[in-house]
Amino acid sequence: MNKKLTLLVCSNRTGIKFSNIWKEIIEDKNLEKIVLVTQGKANNYVNRQTKVVHIKLTNTGRSNAVNAGLKEITSEFIGLTDDDCFLNKDWVQQAIKLLKRPSVSLVFGQTFPYKPEKHKNMICPCTFTKTPNKYSLLSHIYTHWTDVGFDNNAVIKRRVFDKIGGYKWWLGPGSIGKNAEDAEFILRSIIAKYKIAYNPSMIVYHNKWLTQKEWKQAWQIYLCGGIAAYGLYAIQGAKMCQPVVKSYISEVIQEFKSEINRTLRKQNSFNNLIKDTSTNFYFICRGLIIAFLFAKIISIPGKENVSKFIKNYNRLTSSISSINS
Repeated sequence: MNKKLTLLVCSNRTGIKFSNIWKEIIEDKNLEKIVLVTQGKANNYVNRQTKVVHIKLTNTGRSNAVNAGLKEITSEFIGLTDDDCFLNKDWVQQAIKLLKRPSVSLVFGQTFPYKPEKHKNMICPCTFTKTPNKYSLLSHIYTHWTDVGFDNNAVIKRRVFDKIGGYKWWLGPGSIGKNAEDAEFILRSIIAKYKIAYNPSMIVYHNKWLTQKEWKQAWQIYLCGGIAAYGLYAIQGAKMCQPVVKSYISEVIQEFKSEINRTLRKQNSFNNLIKDTSTNFYFICRGLIIAFLFAKIISIPGKENVSKFIKNYNRLTSSISSINS
């Protein structure tokens, strides 16, 4: 297996200038190729770059698109980003620098909002800077959005996918789980004893901006996927995932209380209260049902099933918690 990096990008949207995503790294000597997997209307994109392999699919969801792209990759390092991101010019070098270490299997970096000064009063989701903001090596996590990051800025060794499988088809955009396909893969990797590094010098800019209303709708989708991903391992006995599921539910309850107060103060309508609360609890129930189905009823493919490692993972996190306390 060669020691270069292949970038994998998936999209089902029209009007994307894909070359902007990788324009800063396209000439990097350590970049072997770019695998672009499109679905639906995005299939109309005409590829004119020799370094880009374009795969066209029907609308099957992001996880299936990622898995299809993985089949086209032979390089040792696999980079992931989204169609609304821009990679920094030394992104490839920063990723490979860490992944050349035998102890590191996955590396995540900083994701900044793109030109925030032009998007006042709007929200850019899935940005990430870890505290403290310095290189670190992780062996356990509490939540991926505070400890690890997102797969809009990730590079993973090929052998990790070979050992524990690709993304789960039932999570991510276009699936029953709606979201959190990267969260589940992060959890699976950690439970399977792979080490994750954080490199703040590996930088991506996220060009996605939401209004407050759009953010509320997006958060409900994150709620569903998050509960499904963390709930899967919580039900299987991963102790560190159980409080995360509870925190999701607690956050919805707190939001419900806040909505009641706003309604009583006439700052909100009763209809909004009913609509928002029912939608939140619908996505909680949906996420829990999905988690239960795949934890207890629907069999998970052999190498994707890391439940056999959970007892060791619990012992590790318990010992770390004891040291920290």
